[in-house]
Amino acid sequence: MKICKEQEIWVTSDTHFNHTNIIKYSNRPFKNSEEMDQTIIRNINERVQPKDTLYHLGDFAFARGTDEKAQIQAYRDRINCKSIILILGNHDPHTSTDQPKSWLRDIFTEVYVRMKIKVSHKGETQKVILDHYAGRVWNASHHGVWQIIGHSHYSLPDLSNLYQMDVGIDAVAGRATGHSYETLKSKNLWSELNPSDYRPISLEEIGDFMSAKTLKPIDHHTGNKPVDFSNE
Repeated sequence: MKICKEQEIWVTSDTHFNHTNIIKYSNRPFKNSEEMDQTIIRNINERVQPKDTLYHLGDFAFARGTDEKAQIQAYRDRINCKSIILILGNHDPHTSTDQPKSWLRDIFTEVYVRMKIKVSHKGETQKVILDHYAGRVWNASHHGVWQIIGHSHYSLPDLSNLYQMDVGIDAVAGRATGHSYETLKSKNLWSELNPSDYRPISLEEIGDFMSAKTLKPIDHHTGNKPVDFSNE
């Protein structure tokens, strides 16, 4: 398995290109889907270089009809990064058994339902699970494996004892305000959301977020007893 350097890796999720209603559902600061799509794509291209790898954790675009492949391809073509790996979301074209439609592999570099990778972060090898959906536990979660997710649009409370991060663009923009989702909602502070913050996130930023966790993950094999990793 290739171990990528942190400056080569970017992650995003839930762009929902061509999805007008997501503006209302997620309180995005855009007048229409055209403005939203143009802004998000510009934010991606300003950061992710053509030689980098962009992991997209699902809900890439809202495509319907007989030409859905062409619709998705058109959005993919507007992104300069040559390597985009898609983790299947619930709005991405899938079969009745929740597998990606085969033609998605003609558009993206690779397509998975979920994926496990190794990355080089600050000189250390870090295992990462990429998934559209959040879990409470995952393989080796109590041994420091990160889970990077989307789907919840910042509405899922962050837990300090899970090495987990919502990297969806709504979560990135929400965190940039300095407010939790509940505060944004309860105080109606949606006007503080900035279009420039609807962007992909770097591996370095993810690492900083994980480093700020204050509690060690709980070993689900032993109940609520925290695991001591000091001798591992």
